[in-house]
Amino acid sequence: MKDLVLLVDASGKVLQANERARDALGGEAGRTCRQAVDATDPQGGAVCTDRCASDLAARGGIVDRLARVRGRDVRLVCRRIGRTVAVRSTEIDAAGAAAVTARELEILGLVADGKTDPEVAERLGLTSATVRTHVENARRKLGVATRSAAVARALRLGLLQ
Repeated sequence: MKDLVLLVDASGKVLQANERARDALGGEAGRTCRQAVDATDPQGGAVCTDRCASDLAARGGIVDRLARVRGRDVRLVCRRIGRTVAVRSTEIDAAGAAAVTARELEILGLVADGKTDPEVAERLGLTSATVRTHVENARRKLGVATRSAAVARALRLGLLQ
């Protein structure tokens, strides 16, 4: 699925949107990024604010987090580019999770049971570094930032029981 991409000015006003963003978010003319995206965190709290674009434009850097946009789980990445801010929303779905290997799921299952990397390594006859690599690969494939979020996403998608 094609990403939704917006380019906004430092005040948060949408300057440009790709076709996917226009289709999904409606006409962007005169709207702010917050109005167009209206992302929430998993608990329903607002991710987007009236000041997030101006704050990011002033300080630079990247915001990379999981959010919900229009009822869908997404990875929301916002970064300063010159005097503007690019906003990209990539839907996280079961198709992306299908790339998680059986070994990665086995390890996530043990992590879900509270096992540490050394405990998982000992149980499976691996090194701790290999366990960390498997967890990191699963985390990346699931589009999440932490190992606990990887476990939560795998559970929500029915990959773990």
